[in-house]
Amino acid sequence: MKFISQDTRFEGEICFLMMNKQIEAFGFGLDLTKADTQNKMKAKGLPWERAKAFDNFTVLGEFIGRI
Repeated sequence: MKFISQDTRFEGEICFLMMNKQIEAFGFGLDLTKADTQNKMKAKGLPWERAKAFDNFTVLGEFIGRI
């Protein structure tokens, strides 16, 4: 994948599926961040969502039943 490089950070996250303001299910997500882009945007005082805004930047597993 082109977007993966040495400056790509990988984070595992617990994800919740919300419906009607309640947690309906939970799962696991892999969040990718381009560290160099994030640092440049932060240094300029700009929003850094571009560091996370590329195709396939978040991968989710299956959500598991009701809590």
